[in-house]
Amino acid sequence: MGNVPAKETEQTTTRRPRGISIGSISNGANTSLPFSGGNTQSILKKSKREKEKERAREEHAWNLIVRYEETVDGGFLAPYGTYNSNLYYKTDTVKTLIIDRKLAPFYTPLQDFESSWTDNELLVILDKLTLHSKPSENDDEEEEDMDIHKFHRSSNAMRKLESKKNKQLLKIRAFKWQEDAEIRYAKDKNIQKQGIKKFPFLPSKDLQLKLYRNATECPICFLYYPPYLNLSRCCVQPICTECFVQIKRLDPHPPHDEEGNVNENDEKNPEALISEPAKCPFCAMSDFGVTYMPPNFRTGLGGIPPADYKNQDTTTITEEGSSSDFINTNNNSNSNSTSISLAISKTHSAAGTPPRNSPSLLNQLSPDGNYNYNNNNNNNNNNNYNHGVGPQTSSPSTSDETVNVKRKRRGSLPPNAPGVVMSDAIRPDWEAKLKNSRLKLARRSAAASAIHATSLIYDHNTNGIDVNNTNGGNGGNLEFDNNHYVPNVRQRSETMELEERMIAEALRLSLVEAEERERLEKEKKKKLKK
Repeated sequence: MGNVPAKETEQTTTRRPRGISIGSISNGANTSLPFSGGNTQSILKKSKREKEKERAREEHAWNLIVRYEETVDGGFLAPYGTYNSNLYYKTDTVKTLIIDRKLAPFYTPLQDFESSWTDNELLVILDKLTLHSKPSENDDEEEEDMDIHKFHRSSNAMRKLESKKNKQLLKIRAFKWQEDAEIRYAKDKNIQKQGIKKFPFLPSKDLQLKLYRNATECPICFLYYPPYLNLSRCCVQPICTECFVQIKRLDPHPPHDEEGNVNENDEKNPEALISEPAKCPFCAMSDFGVTYMPPNFRTGLGGIPPADYKNQDTTTITEEGSSSDFINTNNNSNSNSTSISLAISKTHSAAGTPPRNSPSLLNQLSPDGNYNYNNNNNNNNNNNYNHGVGPQTSSPSTSDETVNVKRKRRGSLPPNAPGVVMSDAIRPDWEAKLKNSRLKLARRSAAASAIHATSLIYDHNTNGIDVNNTNGGNGGNLEFDNNHYVPNVRQRSETMELEERMIAEALRLSLVEAEERERLEKEKKKKLKK
């Protein structure tokens, strides 16, 4: 009555919301992930496996959130959002590889870059960058399943509908998590600009110029990144990490010849299914993998705070072995190629030199996901790092770098070479997918064989009775056949009636589907007009 809420409304408003907000975590919650119980009754009804899958999906979505305090050498542990699909890789594995400097971090890309930009112009552009790309309107819209509006819904269709709703809700929550991270990032930047407080996770201007002064273009996504990119193990081509995590094996399929023709026997044989390794997007070589040479400085996780980085005069080795200033290279067009050549030489040396290894630092993340710089080894920062410059190690020396440049590897590295990160390493579930596909095909083949055998038995029985009825000779046999003839006629009439009902039901369902299509088309036209 009036403004008094109904019973269902009261129940929904008093129900405890699912999950914990970002604010409650920062205020001292014991958990590092914002997922907790929810409705107790609904959780008790779910099986243990379903709850584990749901929590794994939530954790995966949480790991894809870009947070500015989770930074490694100016990049991040989560993708920027250039691609909105095919992100089901092992996020924990990728994070560990980035922190250990075995894989390039996820850098924030530039849509365009001009070497003629001044430092101030470049800093203005970098200051406007966000942590994650803005979701487009098409990201929320998905093609509507035609089976949803059918009156008859199988259990499989109901499961698909429930799974789709859960994915949509999880996507909304992920957008909210990223929005909270963006708000906190913008707020901290404004506070630091006003001189109220200095945040150690925000990069200094020197670090920003060091990264983007000589930006290079990724040949796959055509976006501009710092020159510290991954290199393909086979043809030594640069590739950003966001493009690398997109490359995966094809779905299990039967083998085919060079022309793409598939053998009919292989289509029905479960053991014939294969899973081909990912191929290089540049040279199409199988077993795609990359190598990475980190820069000569370390900031963020495993290094100094990004705000403390100060650029100093350092030297790099050119192709001829002479040293050149790498800092003041605003007008030097060869500096970018020089740094990439040095990275190629060190990652593709004749011995397959691996990148520098560092112990995994995931355990140094605080419960709220932030890195605790107080727990970092101060001696390591003081002794091994000089205002952000790389560790002062005796090997490789300057002469060793010159030798590596001169003997730059022209061939490819084997997949099992030290320092090579394979695409299968971040998607190790391909074997389980192949096994499941073979089991599904085996069950499908067994069901088809059973249906075929049943139809043969039914045809054999009906044909046998008909033959006896038509070939009966004497009166005794005719009486015996007539006793079995009446039930046979009834059975055939019932079968024909059942077939007619099935045909009528199929026609009715086709009409319903046609009406649903017309309704959806009209709704789409209305949306377009608006």
